[in-house]
Amino acid sequence: MTLERYLFSLLQPFKEYADILNRDNLNRTYDVDGFDGVGSYKYWNNFDNWVWEKLQRFGLTDDNEDDEVFRGCCMTLCNLWDVTYMYANMLDAVLLERGIDLKAIQNQVGVTLLTKRDLTQIGYYLGTPERAKTLISRVAPEPEPPQPQPEGNDKVMLPEVLNTDEAKRLLDRLCKAGFAKIENGGYRWIGTKYLCAYFADRASHSLNLSNTMDKEGNIATSWKPFKALFGIDGLKGAKQNWMRLNTKFEPTGFEAIAKLFEPEG
Repeated sequence: MTLERYLFSLLQPFKEYADILNRDNLNRTYDVDGFDGVGSYKYWNNFDNWVWEKLQRFGLTDDNEDDEVFRGCCMTLCNLWDVTYMYANMLDAVLLERGIDLKAIQNQVGVTLLTKRDLTQIGYYLGTPERAKTLISRVAPEPEPPQPQPEGNDKVMLPEVLNTDEAKRLLDRLCKAGFAKIENGGYRWIGTKYLCAYFADRASHSLNLSNTMDKEGNIATSWKPFKALFGIDGLKGAKQNWMRLNTKFEPTGFEAIAKLFEPEG
């Protein structure tokens, strides 16, 4: 078993609660009006909506006569949320000691358990916050200042099958959505490998890049152009890994990319 696969198995059981810890995912799901920010009105309204959905699943709503059961269910859900947060910090500490960046692994496997590092919490498991800061700097050094970007994709070397007006329009929309950027004469993917595979899968079919049939009788995905475009290996394997544990290839955050394939207007 690969390290990526092993760590995915550690993160996947907490995925639903990890999505709640991830404010961006929660706010995208429940587009509630209000202020946006840490501890914001909007975030906690969204969290309430999530709790409400879970209660409805078990027939526990505010119309239920057993208020004690209702409150107990709310408390259980909140406790699970707290456990997920503690698990994230503990797992991060264990991996930091082994020179592994949990946040980078999360981007690869598509499960966001740790959204922001808390030196006090991680330092509790590592001895001191200062030691936590040192270990973090070794696996995740400060990023270099961004360089000026050329505008448009006419200055970028594209694979031949993607050097079309339709493909260029799609890539422009991808960049505007924040999933890619033009860098050093090419495209750099911003997001998880699963989302990159999802984009490649959808784009291959949308742009009719392949006429080959797979063993199920469906049009196969042409992966090579997107490997060349983004410089990312294993896109086909990323889809296969996801499908081992899921019935649909809809990785976390896929909705934003799906919108790129809707008609403009």
